[in-house]
Amino acid sequence: MKYFFCPSYEAIYFVLDYRFSGMEFIVITYNWSIKCFCDFLGLENIYFDYSYLTGRNTFHHFIQLYRLRKKLDEIVENRRLGAKDKFYLLGHIISWPGFYLARKISKKCQVLLKVVSGAIETNPLKEGRNPLLKDYWRASYLKWAVQLIFGVPLTIYDTGAKHVIGINDVFLKRYGIKRLKSEESIHDFRANVIKNAKPLVNKAYDTMLLYEASYLKSSMSKNTIQNLYKNITISHSNFVAKGHPDFKSENFEYLPSEVPKFSPYFPAELLFPNIRKYIIGIISASLVSVKYIPHLTAISVLELAKWKTPREKQYYKDFLIRQNDRILFPRSWDEFHNIIKGTK
Repeated sequence: MKYFFCPSYEAIYFVLDYRFSGMEFIVITYNWSIKCFCDFLGLENIYFDYSYLTGRNTFHHFIQLYRLRKKLDEIVENRRLGAKDKFYLLGHIISWPGFYLARKISKKCQVLLKVVSGAIETNPLKEGRNPLLKDYWRASYLKWAVQLIFGVPLTIYDTGAKHVIGINDVFLKRYGIKRLKSEESIHDFRANVIKNAKPLVNKAYDTMLLYEASYLKSSMSKNTIQNLYKNITISHSNFVAKGHPDFKSENFEYLPSEVPKFSPYFPAELLFPNIRKYIIGIISASLVSVKYIPHLTAISVLELAKWKTPREKQYYKDFLIRQNDRILFPRSWDEFHNIIKGTK
């Protein structure tokens, strides 16, 4: 049996790639949307609830971590793992519950790592840079707490937008974990799945709006987000909204109630067959995948928003351009509406 730890939609494409069709596997995730999508497809999955540390009290954080450790121990104990089984850890940053599972399972069967996102290992103190970054110290605290409770060696990475915890070769060597040897990147797996995708629903629209309001609340003011969606929707008559999959219940508070909506747990890329013209978003990685579908045009309104941190805005724009140079970035609402109307 193959087990895939899938914390994100980047990882699920590895699982859905055609080369694994016909093979028995189980998805393990703490992502509610991935669980819902697996249920929709009829894929066997193991879900455990995981919420980021809440409250300001370290004692309460430790209690939360101990409870999570107990859940993860039960998952491993309830599986009859043997030498013929394989556990795929899909990702080397952020998803530390998966690191603990990898450590436990490495005693029973082979564990393989597939890196699905980029980040640079960093230490501002050693590099002579200003370490007084809020997210760096937040990541340092989480690293300390997780190492203490779960006993896994961790390091800190810089994604370009924030600091996160992750694993490196020290972790892999200690637990005998091997990197998955494959010349194909996660983008290749994603492309294979998208190109072979069949419609998940029967309805078709001219435009799909990737609704990212909940994800952007820490990056923009409420008024900025409100104005963005007001201007996007003002001249549209045939479009559908797709909520961000990380949120169990998206209320679409900045969209008119009559706007049709796709289920948030559907991967946006697998809904491309239902769209005729445009995919509109702000920073969504789904804009990158539009390059695999020639008849679609990707539009990011990133330049039309007022960001709290220019560094974050530039990071996301560089990321999008690096992955798909066909994305359009209008610099005015007139330009945006002209694109939609086909006059530019």
